[in-house]
Amino acid sequence: MIKDCKRISIIGQNGSGKTTLSRILGQKLSLPIVHVDSYIYSKNWVLNDRKTAEDQIKKVLANQDSWIIDGYINYAPKEMLELADMVIYLDYSKGRAFLRHIKRWWKHRKNKREELPEGCEERLKVKSLYQVLQGGVVKIIEDAITKYPAHNLVRIKSPKELRKFLRDNF
Repeated sequence: MIKDCKRISIIGQNGSGKTTLSRILGQKLSLPIVHVDSYIYSKNWVLNDRKTAEDQIKKVLANQDSWIIDGYINYAPKEMLELADMVIYLDYSKGRAFLRHIKRWWKHRKNKREELPEGCEERLKVKSLYQVLQGGVVKIIEDAITKYPAHNLVRIKSPKELRKFLRDNF
């Protein structure tokens, strides 16, 4: 049961709704949220040193008793999967993820999302859209799940399944 979980990882493709879900769960469960993006990027979309970002994420996950983490799994896959009481995988189709990515851009265009540093206004990048359509992130996620099996993996295939999951748990 999710109400008993103190450490929750939310994984999925770009634009799948990881941050939205982390905010919902953070509010319902009164757990702090860790946004991977806030460790990856500095002001104006400058990438932070990868090793430093990985070390910071790993340290937070290992040293805090409770958290909800959302974001790219390739920065700390072992910790995001093995330290979590529950891993929620928003495993939406490529088409749905593609459309949700565009929707996110439209909603936040010319604005900065709350979890990002200053100067990181939402933008639509062809590379990101291509990556979603090619399933590149899905392969990274699936490989990580195989390599570091989660104790409690919940695979959600659609927004309808997510609504049911939330209804059943709250």
